[in-house]
Amino acid sequence: MAYPCGRTHIMAPDDPHSAVGPIPKHDGTYAEDTPLTWVFGAHPEVKVVAGFLSEPDTILDKKGIAELTGVSRPAVPSYLESMVECGVIDVATSSGKRELFRLGETEAVELLRELEATLLSRAYEESGELPTGEVQPQPPTEKEIAEPYAEDTPLTWVFGDHPEAKLVAAVLSEPNHALSIEDWSTIAGVSRGAVNNHREQLIEQGIVEDAGSSGRKHLYQLADTAVTEQLSTLEARLLRDWYELQG
Repeated sequence: MAYPCGRTHIMAPDDPHSAVGPIPKHDGTYAEDTPLTWVFGAHPEVKVVAGFLSEPDTILDKKGIAELTGVSRPAVPSYLESMVECGVIDVATSSGKRELFRLGETEAVELLRELEATLLSRAYEESGELPTGEVQPQPPTEKEIAEPYAEDTPLTWVFGDHPEAKLVAAVLSEPNHALSIEDWSTIAGVSRGAVNNHREQLIEQGIVEDAGSSGRKHLYQLADTAVTEQLSTLEARLLRDWYELQG
């Protein structure tokens, strides 16, 4: 099999069809502008998941993961542990002192693929063109993060303890309630500023919708879309996979 940009590869002992090693170089960060980053932000954990979904048949070492995702090599191990525990990433084998990783073969991974496809289709149907990185919210500052409440959920295990994942987890936990900015920030464990920074993006992606007003408070609720249905199923499946993998 030929690879662009002079890519070299090593065949893993237990899988002669999968490539290991550096991935082809791209202009800019490879996994920065994907359907998952539109929702969960261009954070390292999200880039790692998106990167593996884009290379489902490739076995990568930590250096290869860093090159694929734009995440720094020393930081890669800290992001892999919870993903392996949830079955999103598998430890494929060891080659000498190197651990090699591949995309997991769980139902949660299939749901992630379906979620990506739904987000992509929704974006194209609504605008006739794909979103670009220009519409992405900027990563929050430390001042945006308040008392953590929704940090220990299946979505944050995979996508990281960031406001976007917390805000999605919060509305998924309250499917039958309309939330004010204050309520949403309290449940998610983020500041009101973080809610204001990310709510329009979540509305655009079909996760949250306007629920009118109560007095002077504007309200938001979980949208009834294919995206939220898949996110709810994904969250439940990640939790089930985690329990099964823990034995």
